[in-house]
Amino acid sequence: EGPYARCKQHSSAAIPVVGWTGSQTTLRHLEEIRPALAQLAGRRRFQLRIVCNGRPVDWPELDLQWVPWDSATEVDSLLPMDVGLMPQPDDAWGRGKCGLKALQYMALGIPPVVSPVGMNRDVVVDGVNGLLAAGPNPWVRSIDRPLSDDPMAKGVDARARRSVEYKNYLT
Repeated sequence: EGPYARCKQHSSAAIPVVGWTGSQTTLRHLEEIRPALAQLAGRRRFQLRIVCNGRPVDWPELDLQWVPWDSATEVDSLLPMDVGLMPQPDDAWGRGKCGLKALQYMALGIPPVVSPVGMNRDVVVDGVNGLLAAGPNPWVRSIDRPLSDDPMAKGVDARARRSVEYKNYLT
């Protein structure tokens, strides 16, 4: 049993948690979708959980929780998330990424919302085991879908987990 043997237990009573994990150097990719997050915050209450190895950011328009990244507590830091974010640029660097962040979220039963760049297109099947987003409005819609009663988004979390198990990414 590895750290990903556990799975997210969703609770409809709590404030939804939209999360991102990454390094200080890639935090700029999350900042690029900050306007979309602020737009969503204007119509839906959620907490943005950032798990990062750097200095906390001050984004007053968002209900933000900063969690220092630590390899020993990484899974525990991700489990509160109801949606996991993976924005990345469509450039040589972004196209060379392996989709690890999306796979981490999926392994924990957390629906990923990712840029349709590189391996993300192979890992995430839009609306099935996660959601793809490019541009401000698609980010707002894609993040909102798993948080709402959208019937198309029901079961994305379980299908995300099953697709990682099926592809045997957990071993």
